[in-house]
This record gives sequence, structure tokens and C-alpha cells, in this order.
Amino acid sequence: MFPVMIWGYFILKKRYTLNDVMLAVCITGGCFIFFMTGPTASRVAQDKNSSLFGILLMLGYLTSDGYTSTFQQKMFKGHQMTSYNQVLYVSLCSIALSSFGLVTSGQLGATLAFLSRHPEALAAMMVLSCASSCGSLFISYTIKTFGALVFAIIMTTRQFLSILLSSLFFGSPLTMGQWAGTGVVMASLYYQNATKDGHGHGKDGKDSKDAPKPHSNGTKTTSTAKNGRISFSGVGTQANGVADPRDEETAAAQPLLGAQR
Repeated sequence: MFPVMIWGYFILKKRYTLNDVMLAVCITGGCFIFFMTGPTASRVAQDKNSSLFGILLMLGYLTSDGYTSTFQQKMFKGHQMTSYNQVLYVSLCSIALSSFGLVTSGQLGATLAFLSRHPEALAAMMVLSCASSCGSLFISYTIKTFGALVFAIIMTTRQFLSILLSSLFFGSPLTMGQWAGTGVVMASLYYQNATKDGHGHGKDGKDSKDAPKPHSNGTKTTSTAKNGRISFSGVGTQANGVADPRDEETAAAQPLLGAQR
């Protein structure tokens, strides 16, 4: 979340409130507590040790990921485009970059040979590509509708819940510290939803001047006094070309009113 907020400050010129900053601190702190107070590595990577190169790779990933979603939001605001357009051109650029990497590394021939020996792998690749495209559409729609920061919160929560469910399903019990980190993350998300609902109710109470004004049916009654006579105009209504009888009665009563005066 912090990379997204930093990029949003520089690219979108956004100013985050104290609640946004505290929410990011709580969610990040809860994830940090979860990772540091218990085992989270998979069985394959249990004998692996972290290295400086791996940490730099993770920092590069976080920086690039935060920039991507923030720049996508800027493109939606600065240009008239749909989610489909953005996903299409991003995918075309990915194809070009992947093809360039295959050709320059000399792996294109080996890839084609592998697919010729294992044609069933092509079907699996197509299914994964379709799933990835659908995921990209959902991601683009979320960024366009709710912004990059909300998307970062969703992705952080998704990764956190994936690790949590994996630990529960594969029989890896959580430590007390990991349960505490889980509580911090869940409480932060609940607080965010509660405060957002409160602001939403406050916005509903608009000024009375914004309320729709009653429409008149075209009837306007005016009275003027001239030379001792009272003149009425526009009394009654006229619909479908039929005059209201009250108009004739008013016209007939004008001489009597003038005589009384």
C-alpha cells in the first residue's frame, strides 16, 4: 500500500488523510507481525535462506506494482478509454516483450519443440491465458472505478488470506503472534468499512436547495387594479384545447366587482 500512496502523491498529486495513512500502517503492520512471528514458507522453500538479491527483487516488484496501478488510474483520468482498450494494448505490449525475450535468449526454438512434443500443454496454456485475461479485466475495472489505493488494499488482503487459508488447509497451525496479526488486519478493514459507511450517510443529507422543486402546471394567477376595475388573468387551466369554465365566470364577474368599488 505504501508504494501506491507514494506514487499517487507524485503522479496523481493526491493528498492522503490521516485515516488513510493509519490504515496502511495497521494493515502493513499486521502482515509484518504475521510473517515474523511464525513459519510462512512453503515446504519446498523451507531450506532456502533469504539473500540481499532476493530482497532487492521484492523491492523492485513492490515499486513496479505500485507504479503500474497508479499509472493506470492516471490514464483513465487523462484519457477517454475503457477497461477493454487498456487490457488489449497492455496485452499486446506483453506479447511483444515476451517474444523479444524468447528470440534474444534463444529459447524460441526450444519452446516450440516442447509444444510439439507435449501438445496437451498448449490447451493448459490457453486456459491460463483466458483466466489471466479475465483477471486483468477485473483489475482494470477496479482501478478505474475505485482507484489504485483500494486495489492495493484488495490485493494485500487477498495475499494475506491466501497464506492464512493455506496454513489452515495444509495443517500448519498458527502461532499466537500470527493470530494477533490476523486480528490487526481484520480490525483495520472493518474500521475502514465502518468509517466509509458513516461518511456515505453524511453525504446523503444534502441542502434543501438541491431538492427537486415542484413543477407548476402552467397556471398563473395575477390581479391588477386599473381605473377602479380588477383584472384577473390566467385563472384556471386549459388542457387539450378546452377552456376551464372558471375563466368565463371570472370574466363575467369583473363588471360587478368594479361597480361595487
